[in-house]
Amino acid sequence: MGGVVPLGYDLANRKLVVNAGEADTVREIFEQYLELGCVRKLQLTLKAKGITSKCRESRTGNKSGGTPYSRGALYKILQNRLYRGEVAHRGETYLGEHPAVVTTALWERVQAQLRENTVAKRTGARAIQPSLLAGALFDDRGNRLTPSRCSKGGKRYRYYFSQTTLRSATGPGGVRRVPAAELESLVMRRLYTFLESGRAVLDAVGASDDSAAIRKTLTAVGRALAVDLAKAPASTLRGFLLTTVARITLAEQWLNVTLWRRSLRAVLLGASPTQGAGNRSREARAHEHDEEDLLHLRIEATLQRSGSEIRLVVAPGVADERPTRRDESLIKAVARGYAWYERLVSGEVDSLRAIAKELRLSERYVSRIFRCALLAPDIVEAILEGRQPAHLTVEKLRLGAPLLWTEQRKSFRFKSP
Repeated sequence: MGGVVPLGYDLANRKLVVNAGEADTVREIFEQYLELGCVRKLQLTLKAKGITSKCRESRTGNKSGGTPYSRGALYKILQNRLYRGEVAHRGETYLGEHPAVVTTALWERVQAQLRENTVAKRTGARAIQPSLLAGALFDDRGNRLTPSRCSKGGKRYRYYFSQTTLRSATGPGGVRRVPAAELESLVMRRLYTFLESGRAVLDAVGASDDSAAIRKTLTAVGRALAVDLAKAPASTLRGFLLTTVARITLAEQWLNVTLWRRSLRAVLLGASPTQGAGNRSREARAHEHDEEDLLHLRIEATLQRSGSEIRLVVAPGVADERPTRRDESLIKAVARGYAWYERLVSGEVDSLRAIAKELRLSERYVSRIFRCALLAPDIVEAILEGRQPAHLTVEKLRLGAPLLWTEQRKSFRFKSP
């Protein structure tokens, strides 16, 4: 037998024989994984218990092992078919001459748990905020945009960023970073709009020989799916995107969502889109689809800087594709302005100076935020719903808002109601 002797066995007469003590450790690793349900937690538990890797000594006297297990090493142990008495060779599995150290039942339960965790990781089923577009998002030069998170002021923000462009200021591709929630909202709204349009669905996935019943099903299910997805948890949205979206390309002036027609048709007709699709990469699945199977949904949207952030601005006239972008700082400013206005009107305080003194804020700041209570109703409604222009920030409000509603709309680039 070649290779390194695995934990749980010793080598005698060129055959594997069970090492009783190590075999107990192997069974403990399998059982602990089932109990904890996570390799990361398993790694920490074994380290706390002082359980380390198998100690070895070479013919030249060099010693190795005896170190805490890495996650990769634990995955290899949990998937090593030697422990169930089998040998894998060139993609085939054979019954080995060595005894198993874990029972078939324990082995199957562990493999089922590993498969479940793999699917959950891909779909984001257990994530608080899964990155819906992970693995499918690229810039217009073909560079992958990957999820990233950061914290600022106690609040967490999610982005998609290009590692290629970050490594070089003059590197290919112009998209460096984009807010995740805003981009995901834009993509999903475009999909909702498409699914709600019976004519668009039939043109995209219908066949010339479809019966009237099938055509009716495609349009009806498309509309129902748009409604259901709008209410669905992020994990469900992630699963839908994994099944139907081939690629999403983001440029500075546009966004293109590319779907697999056959997969989408299968979803609408209630069939299985592609067996095992969730367990294979997009690159592998792409070989099963030709160019004619690709459906492109284009959105005119511009990346613009707003303060220290990058925002997606949807082209005028595309209201049904416009994403909401709730700015909590703006909403807080409006709420503060209205609260201070109510205190003045009710007589609770007699001046803005009193409010500034009470809150230990500058009179200049209080005076400018107070003007948020005097904003036009349509501007307030847009801010609360996240429909304000990308350039409208708290910083701009602090510079002072005009008192006349017409001047406010002109200054903040709002259309007259």
